[in-house]
Amino acid sequence: MATSWFFVAIVPLVLCLQPKIVMVPQFGRVSQVMDFTLNSNIKYLLLYHPQNNNNPYSIKAWSDSASPQNPILIVVNQGIDTLSWSVPYSIFSQSEVYYHTSRTLCDSHNQNFTITLSTSAPTNTKLSMIVEEERFFHLVNGKRHTIEISPSEPRYFSYDYVPQSHSSLVTIEIDSDDETCLMVSVQKHTCPVLDLNNFINYQGFHQTILTKGGMRIRKKYYTGGFFLVFTVVEDEVCKKKDLPIIPNQNQSSTVHFTVTENIESKNHYIPAVFIVLACFILFSFVAIAIFCVFERYRKKKIAENTEQIAINVDEKTEEEITKEEITEEEIHEERDENNQQIPNNVADFSQNTQKNQKRSMNYLWQILNVGLFYIIPVIQLVVTLQSFLIQTGDFDLCYYNFRCANPLWIISDFNHVFSNIGYILMGIVFSINVFYRHFYSPPLTTGVPANYGVFYAMGAALIMEGVLSGCYHLCPNETNFQFDTSFMYVMIVLCLVKLYQNRHPDVTPTAYTTFSILGATILCGTIGIVFKAPPVFIVFVTIAYLVLLIYASLNIYHFGTARNFLRRCCLRNSEVPRPIQSPNTHRWWLLLLAITVNILLYGLGLILFYHTKTIDFATFILQILAGNAFLYTVVYTCMKIKCTSVRECTCSEKICAQAIIYGFLALVTWVLAGVFFFAEASKWTESPAQSRQLNKQCIFADFYDSHDLWHFFSSLALYFTFMYLLCIDDNLYTNRADIPLF
Repeated sequence: MATSWFFVAIVPLVLCLQPKIVMVPQFGRVSQVMDFTLNSNIKYLLLYHPQNNNNPYSIKAWSDSASPQNPILIVVNQGIDTLSWSVPYSIFSQSEVYYHTSRTLCDSHNQNFTITLSTSAPTNTKLSMIVEEERFFHLVNGKRHTIEISPSEPRYFSYDYVPQSHSSLVTIEIDSDDETCLMVSVQKHTCPVLDLNNFINYQGFHQTILTKGGMRIRKKYYTGGFFLVFTVVEDEVCKKKDLPIIPNQNQSSTVHFTVTENIESKNHYIPAVFIVLACFILFSFVAIAIFCVFERYRKKKIAENTEQIAINVDEKTEEEITKEEITEEEIHEERDENNQQIPNNVADFSQNTQKNQKRSMNYLWQILNVGLFYIIPVIQLVVTLQSFLIQTGDFDLCYYNFRCANPLWIISDFNHVFSNIGYILMGIVFSINVFYRHFYSPPLTTGVPANYGVFYAMGAALIMEGVLSGCYHLCPNETNFQFDTSFMYVMIVLCLVKLYQNRHPDVTPTAYTTFSILGATILCGTIGIVFKAPPVFIVFVTIAYLVLLIYASLNIYHFGTARNFLRRCCLRNSEVPRPIQSPNTHRWWLLLLAITVNILLYGLGLILFYHTKTIDFATFILQILAGNAFLYTVVYTCMKIKCTSVRECTCSEKICAQAIIYGFLALVTWVLAGVFFFAEASKWTESPAQSRQLNKQCIFADFYDSHDLWHFFSSLALYFTFMYLLCIDDNLYTNRADIPLF
C-alpha cells in the first residue's frame, strides 16, 4: 500500500519536470526545398495532399549537423503503410554514415500522407528536405533508363506489362559504369517495397551485380507487372569470401537498364530447338551410313588380305583351349620360371581371348552400375536446387549466363540443358557403330584383338556425360561442378585403357582397378573443391601422384609385370638368376618423355591453380588426364607409323583412310570447341556478381551462347575421337606374332 501511494505522489511530479515537447504542424510543399531546425523539444508534422497524378513521390533529406548518436528520425505514414529512416543513415554494420538520403514512397494512388520529423539531440539540428514527384517511375518497354543510386538512396520503379502482349517472358538487362556492389530485386506490385540493403533479398527474385546483370522473368510469377528495385550493398556481398576485399571508395553508382518483352515462347523456342535437333539427327543417320559403307569396304579388304577370317570355336585344338584358360598370373609365373626376356609382340599378350573379352565387357557393366547410382541422387539434388531457387528468388544460387538464359517450365536455363543433347545422341551413334562391328564383322586371328567392352563403356560414358552435364546446368555452381567433370575423367581414362588394351589385352587393368582409381581421383577433386585444397592436401596428392606415376611407368615398361619386378628388387636371395629385361631401349625414351610431360603438366597446373587462380582443382586434375590422353594418342599414332618390327623400328603400319578422316575431323572440332570453351560466359570459381560480368548475349539463333556451342562441338569432337580409336588399327592384317608392342 505504501508503494502505491509513493507512485501516485511521484509520477505527476516527474511529468511536470519533463521539458515540454512542441509538435509543429504545417502543410508540406512539393518540389520546394524546406528547411527545419529540430531538437529534442521540437517536432514537425508535415501534411501532404497529392494532386491527381500517376506517379508516387520521392523524399530527399539531408543534414550536415545531425550526428549518428542523435540522428533525425523521418517517419512517413500512408494509411496503413509506414516508412521510416534516419539522417544520417548508418549501414554496413554501422561502419559507414551517409548524410544525404532519399526514399521513394509506395504508389498509393494519390492517397494523402504525413511526414513526422523528430530527434533526440539536445541542441538545434538543421535538416533540409524536398518532396518531388517520381516522373519516370513507370518504365517503358524497350527503353534504356539511367539512374543514380547510393547506399542511402535506393530507387525502385514500376513496370506494367504491354497490353495484349503474347510474350510470356520479360528480359531485364542491367549495366553499371563502375564496380559498386548492387542488389537488384523484382518484387510484386504490393506495399511495402523492401528497398533497404538488409531487406531487399527477402522478397522476389534478386541478384548481386558489379558491372553487368540481367534476368528473364516469367510473367506468371507477377500478375500485371512488378517493381524493379535497386540498392547498393556491401562490397563483401559481391566478392568471394576467401579473397581480400578492396573497399570501394565511391559508393554511388550510375546504372543503365532496359526492360523488354520480346521473347515469344512458341515462335522462339520451337525453331531454335528444332534446328539443333534436326541437325544432330541428320548427322547421326549420315554418320551411321558412312560407317556402314566403310565397314563393307573393310570386310572386302579383310577377305583380300587374310586366308582365314572367322574362327570356328568348335575346331579349336585342345592346346589352344588350354592356352586360353591360362590366367594372367600363370603367364607371368611361366615367364619368370623360365627366366625369359619379356616378349614384345601382341601374340604373347593376347593368349586369353575369351577371358579378355569378358574382362573388357566388365567395363560396360561397371560404368552402367556407377552411372545409375550416380545419376539418381544427382537428379534429386539439382531438381531440389532449382525448386529452391524459385522459392527463394535468389539468382545468386546458380551461375547462369543471364543474358542468354531461356527459361522453360521449371527450368531457368533451358538452352544450356538442352544443348547437351549432342552428347547423348553421339553416344548412341557410337554405341550403334560398335554394336554393328561387334556382331556383323567376323572375328579375326590377325591384327590387334577385338575387345569391344571398353568401346561400349565409352559410348555409355558419353551418354551419361550428356545427362549429368544437363543436370549440372539446371543450377550450375560450386557444389555440383564435379557432376559432369567426373564422367570427363571416366571418358579420358577409358581412352587411355583402350589404347593400352589394343596391344596388351592380357595385362590391361581390370574394370575394378580402373574404377577404384577413378573413384579416388574424383574424391580428391571433391575434397580439393570443398576445402579449397590446403597445402597439406596438395602435398598428399603430389606424393600419391608421383607414386602412381612411377608404378604406371614401371608397369608399362615391363609390360604389366611391375609387381614381379618390384618383388625381385625387394627379395635379397632371389631364386631367379637375373631380373626381367627390357626388349627395346627406345621404350626408355618414350617413358622418360611421358614422365617429363606429366611433371610439367602437374607443375603448370599448380601454377594456374595456386598462383594465377585461373583454374579450380577439378580442372587441375582434368588437364593432367587430358594431357596424358593426348600424349598417348600421339605416341601411339607415331609408333604405329614408324615401328612394326618386333625387334627394330624398320617398317611402318599404314593408317586407314577412315581413321585419317575421323582424326582430322576430331582435330578440327576440338579446335572449334576450344574457341567457344575459352569464351566464358560465366565462371563459378568467382562470386555470382563477378561471374555475371562475363555474361554475353546469345550468338546462335538468338537462343544459344558460346557455352552451348562448346557443348555442340565438343560432343562431335568426342564422337570423332572415339571413332578414331575404333578404326586406328583397322587395316592391320598382320599375324599377331609380327605386331610389335608399344
